[in-house]
Formats: sequence, C-alpha cells, structure tokens
Amino acid sequence: MKILMLNNYFHVNSGASGVMIDEAEILMQKGHDVYFFTTDKKPFYDENYKYKDFFPKYIKYSELNKFDLIKNLFRPFYNVEAEKKLDKLIKEIKPDIVHKHSVSRHLTASVLRACYKNKVPVVMTIHGPTFFCPQEGFMMNETVYCSKELCSRNNFSHFLLNRCCKQNFAKNVYLTALYTVYRSFRLHNGIKKFICPSQAMKNVALRAGIPDKKLEVVNNSCSKSYFDEETVPDNKGYFLYVGRLERVKGIQYLLEAMTKLPEKIKLHIVGEGFEEEYFKNTAKKLNLDNVIFLGYKSKQELEEEYKNCIATILPCRWFETFGLTIIESFLSAKPVIASRMGGIPEIIDNGKNGILIEPGNVNQLVDAMLNLYKNQDTAIKMGNLGRIKAEQQFNPELHYEKLIKVYKSAL
Repeated sequence: MKILMLNNYFHVNSGASGVMIDEAEILMQKGHDVYFFTTDKKPFYDENYKYKDFFPKYIKYSELNKFDLIKNLFRPFYNVEAEKKLDKLIKEIKPDIVHKHSVSRHLTASVLRACYKNKVPVVMTIHGPTFFCPQEGFMMNETVYCSKELCSRNNFSHFLLNRCCKQNFAKNVYLTALYTVYRSFRLHNGIKKFICPSQAMKNVALRAGIPDKKLEVVNNSCSKSYFDEETVPDNKGYFLYVGRLERVKGIQYLLEAMTKLPEKIKLHIVGEGFEEEYFKNTAKKLNLDNVIFLGYKSKQELEEEYKNCIATILPCRWFETFGLTIIESFLSAKPVIASRMGGIPEIIDNGKNGILIEPGNVNQLVDAMLNLYKNQDTAIKMGNLGRIKAEQQFNPELHYEKLIKVYKSAL
C-alpha cells in the first residue's frame, strides 16, 4: 500500500510529528511505501527524502515585518502553495490513501482539496482538542477548564466572548476568525475516518457531532527502541517531568509541591516552551535548588532520564488526549503520577501502575511523591506493572494492526 502522510513538520520534536514518524517506521517495516508532505522547516527526519522539493515554505509569522505580515495575512487560513504542491506530489506518487496529522495554520486544510481533487481517500488523526478548540486544550481564559467544550460544535464566538487567550484581544479575534473560516470550508466533511488516540478523545468528537461510524480508537504507541531498552530497578533519587514548559501542563503546581518536600528530593524538568523563563524565575524565587531544568534532550538522553528516575509526573490541568510520556515512562518500568484528565485514566490504573490526582491539587501531588519516595519497593512494583501494560496494550504491532484496519475501511 502507498501511504502519504501530511503534517506541518517533518521531525520528531513534537507530539503529532513523533507519532507520524513512529507510524511510518512500522508501516515501512511491514513493506508499505510511505511518503511525506510537510513544510520545509528543518531539521528533517530524513535529510535525503526524495520528495522534499515539493514541501511548501514554512513561515514563522512572529518574525515577519508589517509588509510581509500583510502579504501573508490569509496564508494561515488557506495555503494555496501547499494545495498546488500537494496536487503535484499526488500525481507523481499516486498514493492509495492519505493520512492527515496536524496541518492547521501552516499547511492548512487546503491540502484536503488537493486530495479530493485526485480522488484519494483521507483518514485523519485527531491529536488533541486543537481540532475543536482554538485555545487547544479546553481552557477558558487560560485559567478555567471548559468542561462544557463550548466551541466544539463550531460556535467559536465563545472563544472571543470569554477571551480565552488571556490579555490578548487581537489573538482572540484572529483565532476566532481562523476557526470560523476553517469550518465554513467544510473540507473535513470528506474525511473517511477519524482516528482518536483515546476513548476520551472519541467522546469529545461524538459530542462535537462527528458520526460514530467515522470514528475509530487507535491508541498511540512508542518507537520500538523503547520496547527494546533494558530496565533498571534502582534510581538516582529524582522525579521527572517531560513535556512542554507551559502553565496548562501544571508545572506551577509541581514547583509549589517541591516547596513542601524535603530538599533531598530532586526534580528534573526536561523540555522547552514559551514559559520556560517564567518557570526558571519562579524556581529561583522559591529557592528551589533541587529543581534542575535540563532543556531539550535527545531520544537517547531522554531514555537515560526515564531509566534513573523514581517516577515521572504529568500534573496537567487541560485535556490531555493520551499522554505518550506515560507509555515511555512505563517502558522504563517507572510509575507515573498524573492528573485525572482526558485520556490519562485510560492508561494509568490508580494505585497499580501509577497514582492519579485531581488537577491542581498540590497536597495530593505532595502525598503521591512522598509515598513513592519513601516506599521504593512500591515504586518498583508499580513500574514493573506499567511495563507489562505497555507491552500488552500499547505495542507497535497492535498499533499497526488497528491502523491498517482503519486504512482498509477507508479504502
């Protein structure tokens, strides 16, 4: 089968991109031909990719001068260059199916028109609430979880009225317009199947009005190398956070929890983000010398961080679709402390392979960390059970079988 994958970026440094590459690798191992269409933003997963000249230009809008910004004003709404170049690529490689990942604001939904014009069926992975929520994680005014999912049925005026991008009225207006225009094109109506990484994400899609017959749950998996890694029962006395450095990820609660813990307990924070300096300054003000910001880590370096921690922590306060770092932690035989949000409870069995806490509850977070720090045998047992669950339910072979079933259904 010839499979063409669409995504904004051709690298492994973001969630959707990493999932796409992992899927591509297992598909190629099984004998399928996999092609890619992304923007030309580097670094590339494969610098020698044969069809990279078809990639449309990546534009970082925040760095444009006023003239260029006006010139490219409508590009995030509908990328004509992306549509034309994808049309040429499809005619060149003649794929059997197109798998759309994350394309908003860069490739844009314009790429769907190129697929429909060439009569190629499309499946799409809904990687997160971004498909339904301009704020990306069902957060109202960046502080309150939007449990009613107000924008999910295509009425994005809620986003503007509630000023979901706090203290940035222009961005509220822009994103409201962007999502309204996206939906007015109705291009997503032609998608044959929507892949949801969790049942929680499928439930959101159902509430948003997507027909059940179009929705399939296919849990994410990890690169095979994580499954091949040997685990170690001991640790080096630190907890680990891996992910973007943003408040919606709940890092502020984690720093507050660290002020209530003994100084001998350490925290390693791996990742980058636009609020990185804010968190570093907060840790400095709180005199948290036991909190170490490690920045970006390569895959091999990250595996070592997992291997040597007591447990990982995901204290998010927004809708977490799946939580791939949970699986990565399990495969290193390390338990996970995480918020009871989105798809997380589908992965973590509370008290068995990890500990679930209420979002924003610092006391529960402190208790969970102390529990695992003081009871190392319990942490090891939980981690081993997590490894077993990951191997049984989230392995690449199972992911491949479900993915191929979706493709065949769409065809």
